[in-house]
Amino acid sequence: MLRPVSSRDALLAGDLVFFNTQHRSFSHVGIYLGDGRFIHAPRTGAQIRTESMASTYWSRRYSGARRAVAIDANP
Repeated sequence: MLRPVSSRDALLAGDLVFFNTQHRSFSHVGIYLGDGRFIHAPRTGAQIRTESMASTYWSRRYSGARRAVAIDANP
């Protein structure tokens, strides 16, 4: 299950970070690494790379984040 992360300050390594890169929310996703950085594939066929979320490009396009939470099968 994915749960919203309340703010950028609450991000933890492994959270999915979403960006609006094509004039719609959640059109691009990366994995938060910690220390304000995330990993992503910029486009099909391009090398995977790390980026700073503080850069002007990514900061303006940040749409939110989600955290994977395990569901207990035997509550």
